[in-house]
Amino acid sequence: MSKPLRKTKHFVVLFPGRTGSTFVMSALRSHNKIKATGELIGPLRTAGWDAQLSAIREWYKVPLLSNERTIGFKTKLVDVVDRDAFRATIEEYDANIVLLARDNHVKHVVSRSNAKRLRDTTNRWNRRPGDDELPPISIDPQEFAEALLRVEEHQRDIDAWSAALDRPLLRVTYETLLAQPQATFDEICRFLGVNPELLEGRTEKATRDDLTEALANFSELRGHYAGTQYEAMFDEGVIP
Repeated sequence: MSKPLRKTKHFVVLFPGRTGSTFVMSALRSHNKIKATGELIGPLRTAGWDAQLSAIREWYKVPLLSNERTIGFKTKLVDVVDRDAFRATIEEYDANIVLLARDNHVKHVVSRSNAKRLRDTTNRWNRRPGDDELPPISIDPQEFAEALLRVEEHQRDIDAWSAALDRPLLRVTYETLLAQPQATFDEICRFLGVNPELLEGRTEKATRDDLTEALANFSELRGHYAGTQYEAMFDEGVIP
């Protein structure tokens, strides 16, 4: 009697930029039961939903001799051309959702600014081992305020859309990922239905955890938010 075919599990990592998605996906790729890739459909945004759907279906296929039985990709919600059709596709494949978020919106803004600098100098959004650290950045207070509003708007949008899905969902914060990377990887693996393994992400943090070392005009910016909910975010440290 032949053995029944093992059921393939699918997942999607939803994220706003600079929430550790590259770090997470590079770690998951090292697991021998997981087939994971990066922003599969983002580059196809101008090509339309049909092109994005074709890419998803092709990626979700499992070669007969493959050892990988959990398959997923990551995407920003803003890159999805047709959200209703995307929701239907997630449901069709019975996919689990890993939602990446960042609680410290102040550091999120600084990280995005540094990512743009890195992109301008290296043509990459993420820092690799051996790359020089970026010098402290000075951000105009008005530009900082506008970026802060955008960061919060993007996070609210992806949180609300994900919460409305009738799918298993695991929310992972960037702060927890930094403080306890292996424990976070273990939690994600269990959520995806595979046994945890010792995993390691392949990217380097681009922005210092201590904003006094990352922001050239730290005191100026912090002063603008004295007495607000954001003041403590300037001083918060998460790396043990």
